[in-house]
Parts: sequence; C-alpha cells; structure tokens
Amino acid sequence: MIAAWCLAWMAAAGPAPAATATAAAPAKIEARLHERLAAIRAKAGVPRLGRRAELDAAARERAAEIAKLPMERRLGRKEPIETLLRSHGIRRFERVETRVAMLGGYDDPAAEALSQWAGGTDAHLLDRRWTAVGAGAVEAPEGVLVIVALFLEDVAPTPDLRALERKVEEGINGVRTSRGRTPLEVSEPLRRIARAHSEDMARRRYFDHVSPDGAGPADRVRARGLAYRRVSENIAMNRGEDDPVRSAVEGWVASPGHLENLLDAEVRSTGVGIAVDEDGALYFTQLFFDPATP
Repeated sequence: MIAAWCLAWMAAAGPAPAATATAAAPAKIEARLHERLAAIRAKAGVPRLGRRAELDAAARERAAEIAKLPMERRLGRKEPIETLLRSHGIRRFERVETRVAMLGGYDDPAAEALSQWAGGTDAHLLDRRWTAVGAGAVEAPEGVLVIVALFLEDVAPTPDLRALERKVEEGINGVRTSRGRTPLEVSEPLRRIARAHSEDMARRRYFDHVSPDGAGPADRVRARGLAYRRVSENIAMNRGEDDPVRSAVEGWVASPGHLENLLDAEVRSTGVGIAVDEDGALYFTQLFFDPATP
C-alpha cells in the first residue's frame, strides 16, 4: 500500500471565517465536493470515482482530528492513514492519498478545495488509477472549515489463480526445454500440496520453505503419502506486478539455487500452487519430484 499526504492552506480576504465557514452545512459541502469532482472528471472523459460511506466516514474523522488541533500543529500533521482506514473496514487497497484544505471566506469551499488540490493542472484529480474518493468537512472551533479528501486506488481483482499456476508450469518447462532438459509432467497431487503451502503462507503471513510448525517440503509430501527419491521446492512472493508469473519465473531463473532446482535432470514431475493474501500479495510454491523406485 502506498499512502501520501498533501496539505493546502488558504484564507480569503473578506468576511471573518466564522461567518462564512458555516454558510453551508458540512454534509452539503461534502456532497458538493463529490458532485464537482464528478463533473470535472466527466468533462475530461475520465471515469467517475465511487463514493463510499466508509471512506467518507474516514475522511470526516481525519478532518475532525485536524480541527481539534491548535492551528500551528494542523499544518504539519502527517500521521499514517492506514490505521484509520482499517478502523473503518477498509483493508485492501493499492494506494491512498490524503488532501487537506483549511478554508475561510469562500462561498463555495468545495470548489476552492478542488482548485487547490488540482494545482493548476488537474493531474491529480484526473488520475485514472483512482477508483474511489471520500470527503469529510468539519468546522474548527474558530470557524475555519477543514476539508479532507481521501483518494483511493483499489487492489486489482483477484486473478484466476489456477490459470496462473498453469502459466508457471508452462514457463518452467519452457526454461527447461530451452536449456536442453526434458519437460516435467504436471502432477495434480503435487499441485494440491504446493497450493496448501501457499495458502498457509498467505494466511499466516510468513514466507519460508519451513512452516511455523516446522514442516518442510519433504514433510508435506510424505504427509500426503507420496514416496520420493528426490524432492525440491521453489517459492516466490510478489504484489502489484503487471505480470506476476513472469516476475516469479524470472526471479527463480536469476537465482542459482532456484535455477538448479528447476533444471534438475533427475526430477520428473512438478506441481505449482498459488494463493493470495488479504492485501493482494501472491504466494507461489513449486514442487519438483522424482518418485521412489518401487
């Protein structure tokens, strides 16, 4: 996850902030911000951002936290946003950025906040990677209006893990044939063993050939009743890759120990298992196997 922070401050000349900040109720200002942002993106041909109650609530809570601080401390506030988002049930996202405006004396504070955040180019507001936005407006004790927007990029939909497993197996066999080795047979029992290890790593958040319970590749194979003469294992983990299979396979090829496993002339079959954790990270396990001679 990537989080960023940007702060904008401006007070217009004219009536005192206390007289104008409350000209519109905070809820109406939030709605106005969503409407104006949607109009800006529509005009540019950019997809509309989703409005989510939990994201609005998180933005409102952050605005309230800022509003309670003394003025001199508001300008430098840069606490991480991830904990706040989790408290509102927002756990999986690719990227989130916070925008803050503290305004007084504007008839349309939502429009002014968006103008400040656009920075004259609209590049941030028109970013196609954003998928949702939350807005919160809170009036500070002295009448200044604190507006917070949370721009969020969702994690890409979970890929077809079974299709990825087949692509890894095909990729490894492609490496083997290009290096003069015999392609490996794909074993469904090995796939299930490999898949179970990837799922365990994803669930318990570790990355190792040996589980927290002390079980290694050989233990997992024996536990499924498979007798072997030779067994080895490669694992990989990545997140946010455009081509996660290529990243995993190329990573193994670039590592002498992993390359030795996948080019081993003594092994005859293989199985790949992939799992995804709640943050979208992919865990890869590939077993290489030569059965025991009867």
